[in-house]
Amino acid sequence: MKALALLAVVAVLGSAVPVMAQQKDAMAGAPVVRRQINWRAERSELMPQLGLTMNDPYFKNILVGVGYNYHATGWLSFGANVGYAFGIKTSLTEDIESEKSGVEYENEDGELAKGPSFAMPATHVGLLADAHVGIVPLYGKMLLMGEKALAYDFHLTGGFGLVQVLWNSDLPSSFDAVDEFRTGPVFGGGVRLFVDDAVAIGIDVLDYFVTMHVVAEKDPDRAFTECRERPLDCYRVPDEMDWTHNVVAMVSFAIFMPGELTYEE
Repeated sequence: MKALALLAVVAVLGSAVPVMAQQKDAMAGAPVVRRQINWRAERSELMPQLGLTMNDPYFKNILVGVGYNYHATGWLSFGANVGYAFGIKTSLTEDIESEKSGVEYENEDGELAKGPSFAMPATHVGLLADAHVGIVPLYGKMLLMGEKALAYDFHLTGGFGLVQVLWNSDLPSSFDAVDEFRTGPVFGGGVRLFVDDAVAIGIDVLDYFVTMHVVAEKDPDRAFTECRERPLDCYRVPDEMDWTHNVVAMVSFAIFMPGELTYEE
């Protein structure tokens, strides 16, 4: 009887092995189910920003601002930026002002005299603002130090911008120049790196392309000898404005809301 029972167990196990193998083979061809993380879709992005203008001959501009984006989908967003720039004279401006300040000249009595200080008749930007549309053509994940996986994306933006154009504040009130606001297109792009579910670091470059005065021109109706006492009298604001690229490189610290990620199959 024991022998018959043992043979029955062996027969049952032997018949089960092919069935298990067939089930395993059938599962091997099934698709892998993965959940995609929605890093941007239906989330708001608030971004404190710090920036610096590039390729400015007369004034560098340090920008402090804030930006907002609403990501309607994973690849489409709508947003705005606003900030204020503080103008700092470049070495070129300082050299010109030093060279033209206190220039000695011969006055009407035939005596040597020194002219007044010279302020460079040039502009810098103040308020910068824009409304834009953004797209994300490329995104993925990267390994940091070969250990931690971080999500990233490359994005492009385009829209409409507002630029406040300010003349050198050291210019005397007698110089005929008026600060003004100018408008024009804005375009650029950047990269965003998620360091947490709700926190990202961004680097962006934006170009505020507007018509504006950059620097005064020499007055063709005034001879240089007439301006030896006051060199600034030989300069005037040009009649025409030039299309000017105001390129700003910015670093941002973005906070996403809601803070929890969502997933889709």
